[in-house]
This record gives sequence, C-alpha cells and structure tokens, in this order.
Amino acid sequence: MNSNYNILFNLEIRHSYYKDNICRGLLYAPSNETYKIMSLYGFKIINNQFGFSFLFRNKSTLKNYLDYLKKATDINTFEFNITANNKALYQFTSQIPLTKIGVIQYSSDRVSKNNNEFVLQEKFIEQKTTKYVAQIQIHFSDIIQHTSNNKSIKFSINLNSRATQWQYNVVNISKQNYNSLAIRSNSIIAFLKTKTITLPNGQIAECFSSGENKIPLKEIPEYKFNLIGKVQKLGKTRKKIIFDSLPYPAPGSLLIHNNSKDVTSLAYVYI
Repeated sequence: MNSNYNILFNLEIRHSYYKDNICRGLLYAPSNETYKIMSLYGFKIINNQFGFSFLFRNKSTLKNYLDYLKKATDINTFEFNITANNKALYQFTSQIPLTKIGVIQYSSDRVSKNNNEFVLQEKFIEQKTTKYVAQIQIHFSDIIQHTSNNKSIKFSINLNSRATQWQYNVVNISKQNYNSLAIRSNSIIAFLKTKTITLPNGQIAECFSSGENKIPLKEIPEYKFNLIGKVQKLGKTRKKIIFDSLPYPAPGSLLIHNNSKDVTSLAYVYI
C-alpha cells in the first residue's frame, strides 16, 4: 500500500451461507458523484476478500479535510453500488425478497456497534428495475463522529442464509423392494414422509419434508441426512442405509408458495 495514503474506513461483508462467512462474487463501485470526488481529491478503493478499504491522501486532520471537501463539492456522503456476479446470491440471501424487485440500502446513520465495528442495518427499497443488489452511503459526519485516536473505522454488513422448508423427493428407479423409508439426521431436525406424488416425467416419488423446521441453505453441508429403509435378504429383514449423505438442495431449487413467505427447497434423490 502506498505510504502516502491513509485508510478512511474499511467495509467488510459477511454471509452465513459460506462456511468461512466470506461473501464471494460481489463487485464494488463508487457512484458517479463519489467517483468524481475520488478522481479530484485523491481517494481510492482497495478491494480485498472481505470487502474493501477506502483510502485518502491528505496531511491535514480528518475533520478539517472532510469539512473542506463538503464546502468545495457540496457533497457530504460517499456512495457505493454493489453488484453480484453470482446470481444464486438472490436465492440464498434472506434479506432479498424472492417476489420483489429492489435494492438493499445501507447507511452509516443506521448502525449498531459490535465491539470495535459498526454494523450497518439494512433497509430493502422496492424499485421497478435495478442492476444493484445493494447500495451503501457513508456520511462524512458519521466518519468524523466514529473516528477516534486516528484509527480507521470498520463498517460491516451481515447477510444471512435463507432458511427454507426442505423436501426430498425420492424416486426408486432400481425397483428394489425398500420398505419403511425414512430420513435420519445427526441433528435434531426431523423429516416426515408426507405424500407420494407423480413427477412431470411420470415417475413416482415419495416425499419427505422438514415441515415446520426451516433449514438454512449452505454452501457446504452443515448436517448429515441419511435415507434408511428395511430390506429383506435370505428371509431376514434388516435396516440399511439406502443413500448415505443426502445432497443439499441447490439454492435455485425453490418452490414459492402463494403467500410468498413460505418457501420450499426441493431435492431429488434416485435410488
């Protein structure tokens, strides 16, 4: 990093969908007004795996510099737009409604403090169309207020994984005689066999649902689910694991119900 630059603030975005909480696939860009300020007054963005650092180059005190900047430009806020190159983010992020178009807005005047960082609180704004997943406003006054002992500020955003009802549709293509099929877990989450359905391709599937248990979608499985059943061999009946470690539903395999609040994640298992 150029020693002539100082960090004005850091922004870190975490997402519980990922095991390491590092939110991947986000692109950060200043708004047009902020870009002009950056070009004229020596600011720059340094991206990192957690988010970005916003740097400035000036030897005067921070308050004096931001006050001067406000008078010279009549602007009192840095604004940034966030886009996602991973479109699945819209499916597995709980803060993004599935049936609405809009943007998550964050502002430095809506924060909660957690240790040494300021957590930005989201507000979803409906729009007719948008190419951004989120927009962030960092006000000069908040930077001045929260900066102490010449230490840079850390802002953070916490995104949460969408929790859904899970439904496994089990199709017996082997035609083996499996009895008393059930799903067992290494957690307290229970699945119940709810119904038998005919899929669009004519195959018969037995459905197992988590019911009222809503399970967060995850990049890497957090729980282990096994499909077990009873089989007969040499005249004896015994329990057997039919399918070890059932796959997690893909983020995009969602069934949105009429009230739009209840969402089912579908997974298909062939035995």
